[in-house]
Amino acid sequence: MNRVWAPDPRTSELAVLRRTHIRRRIIRHGERSLSGTSPFAGRTRWIEGLSREAQKRVAIGANLGPALGFLAVFFFIPLAIVVLYSFGVWSTPGKTAVLGFEYYVELWSNTVYSRVILRSLVFALIATVASLLLGYPVAYFIALRAGRYRNMLILAILVPFWVSFVIRTYALRQVFAEGGPIYPLLVALGFVEPGQPFLQTDAAVILGLVYNYVPFMILPLYANMVGFDVSLLEASESLGAGRLRTLFVVTIPLTLGGIVAGSLLVFIPSTGELLVPEFLGGPAQTMNGQLLYTLFFQIKEWNVGSALSILLVAITLVLVFIYFRLLGRKQPVGFL
Repeated sequence: MNRVWAPDPRTSELAVLRRTHIRRRIIRHGERSLSGTSPFAGRTRWIEGLSREAQKRVAIGANLGPALGFLAVFFFIPLAIVVLYSFGVWSTPGKTAVLGFEYYVELWSNTVYSRVILRSLVFALIATVASLLLGYPVAYFIALRAGRYRNMLILAILVPFWVSFVIRTYALRQVFAEGGPIYPLLVALGFVEPGQPFLQTDAAVILGLVYNYVPFMILPLYANMVGFDVSLLEASESLGAGRLRTLFVVTIPLTLGGIVAGSLLVFIPSTGELLVPEFLGGPAQTMNGQLLYTLFFQIKEWNVGSALSILLVAITLVLVFIYFRLLGRKQPVGFL
């Protein structure tokens, strides 16, 4: 016999009493506000005298004020201090600063600095392209082909974030060591000569960057593809386009936003990476993060270090500007 669910009378009575009590409090507060006896009446009465446009501005200021204050204290003011150091307005304690663009010029005139900057950009670019080549098919499969296993695969991609970046990178050092589990495979693939260490090579650093940052490529691509209209692919194939042409004419242009977003999330942190070249590289693989650490904490060249920091910020802003320019166009870009 089917049982018909019925609410507990006691629970229903309590809910009714609670709603009645809340309703009475709201009515009482409204009456006090109208009569001017509410403790908040005097504080909000001045807003009523403002125009509708002014009230909107006050509301926007109240909502954005705390966030803007936080950014001003912890971002804009420190950034302004770094800018002043980079132009020589302030100097490293115990040293005399040169006012102007001297420290920016030194970044390129000093071959040690310029090589590190260019090497970091090249490593970051290679790691970004490799992450895209690896992450695109993975994101495509999870978004469009995984079916009921989709959530489980996304969880598998997120699991590495539960482990410290330092621990993961140091574990990779043990994997790449001569006695590590994949060293014979690296020799067989030609990444290293037999008996030669794979660590302290360009390939080790680039693989470390890809290993750590490929999830940042997969997740934006997946978010972009998960709402993808599969009927567009079917229409392209029915019109005679092969799979490869459909990929370049339909799929890639429609997922351009995810491609650019993922590329930024990989490229920008890779340019300033510290731990990966420190654990997996050597002196010939020094990158911007290590150079910044040396300039600020070892040789005490705060002005040059600040100039390098502002240069990295400028590169980031240029890339973000390109990102918004690409996504701001009405037509897909680059593959049509």
